[in-house]
Amino acid sequence: MKTKYQNKQNGKVMEIIKEDEKAATFTIRFVEDGSTKVISLGTLKRWYKALDAVAPEQIPDEVYVAEVMEQKQELGIECPPITEFEIVEDTTCGDGTPLVEVGKEIAEQAKEKAKKASKKEKATPRKKSETQGYVEESKNYIFGLIPEEDTIFVPDADIKFRSFKYDGHMYSKFNWSKNSITLQVKSSALDFDKVRKPDKTANHMFDAVYRFENELTDQDKELIRVLLESARAQRMAKKVKTTK
Repeated sequence: MKTKYQNKQNGKVMEIIKEDEKAATFTIRFVEDGSTKVISLGTLKRWYKALDAVAPEQIPDEVYVAEVMEQKQELGIECPPITEFEIVEDTTCGDGTPLVEVGKEIAEQAKEKAKKASKKEKATPRKKSETQGYVEESKNYIFGLIPEEDTIFVPDADIKFRSFKYDGHMYSKFNWSKNSITLQVKSSALDFDKVRKPDKTANHMFDAVYRFENELTDQDKELIRVLLESARAQRMAKKVKTTK
């Protein structure tokens, strides 16, 4: 019986009817329609595989029929054409254990491994992100700009917020996070011909919002100094006006 081969792309089945060793070519015949074709050894190795290496459920029905009919012809047996057949699969392992039971056991083992992996992941605490070094440096710079006679308000709760006061009245609001700082003052205290406009405007007493997300440059430091001095100067002017 000749070995059948199946094309990996289109699933067509063929058999080799002639081999030219010198030219390294093969004349093949397709089982479905009987057509022939010459292919090279490289094409055979790349695009075809022997049906012995194909699982039964992957082999087309007509291939099984063709195999059986060919065996009958070789033995000289005549019988009506085969119109249908049934493939009986082995449902047990080599030791007689049913494949269903083996499948259940494998599934249980997979569940146990998944549970252990999940517990291991939960046991490993996630690292908390740390405050960037430039944030601490920026805080120290800003606190250093506040005059000694002023007050730096520290809330009772442990929150990243401070306010700066002159004569008991706030003139600036300061917040920070792990990777940025935000300084807010009244826009009415600023001369925008001398300082740039704020990054955004808030619906707040200190509506001019300036945000810094990187290490402060000399230009940033000068801007912050002018913002604080302008806001403080406005607060001082209001006190003088009130006193008069």
